[in-house]
Order: sequence, then structure tokens, then C-alpha cells
Amino acid sequence: MDAVGILPLDVIGWLVQFWIALGVAGLALQRTPRLINRVIFPLSALTSLLMALTGLWALAAAPNIMVLPLGLPDLPFHLRLDPLSAFFLILLGGASMGVSLYSAGYFKTMAGAHSVWYAWSITCSSSA
Repeated sequence: MDAVGILPLDVIGWLVQFWIALGVAGLALQRTPRLINRVIFPLSALTSLLMALTGLWALAAAPNIMVLPLGLPDLPFHLRLDPLSAFFLILLGGASMGVSLYSAGYFKTMAGAHSVWYAWSITCSSSA
């Protein structure tokens, strides 16, 4: 645990929720592609960078375990962040940051193709 009392697993949970919120915002803002290119894609890249940095933080920390009250009766949903999963968070954060930055320029020329943004956001958040 950190001096502040925040675990890397908590930060990952917040970032995943923010990615989902970005996906919903991108879906709601389909009629304004400039706003998606200039705000949503860069925010996704920032979220990806924070994901990679949190993965670096988790490499040096002790494994985090969280039990959520979801799942089957008498079988809750368990989350664990150990050094191996932290390494994959670094890979996911780095790759998705590059894709998000590239997509901002790529989708400038494509009219009406911003509905792909929602699928990208859900894919990234489910991978984390």
C-alpha cells in the first residue's frame, strides 16, 4: 500500500471506468467528429499512458488482490494484480496509446467512421 492508501489495482479500476465513459461519450458525440478527434482520442491516449505508468508502479509493489461482490452466489469475482499482469498492463497501455494517437489523425479524413471509437474503447477496457 502506498503512503496515500491507494493501490495500483484501484487506479486500474478507475482507468477502466474512464475508458468506458470515453466510449459512451464517443458514441454520444458521433455527429461531431472534430470533437472526437481533438478530445476523445487524446484523452484515450492519456488514459493509456496512465495505464502503462500504473503497470510500472505495480511491478515494484506487492501483489494486489480485490474481491468484488459480483459473480455467482458463494463465488465472488476475484481480481489480482501481480508483476506478470503489471507487465501486460504496460504492453496494453503502450500499444493502445500509439493506436489512439494514430487514430486521431487517421479518422480526420474519414467521415462517419467514428462509431468504431466505441468498439475500440470497449476492447481496451475489457483487455485491462
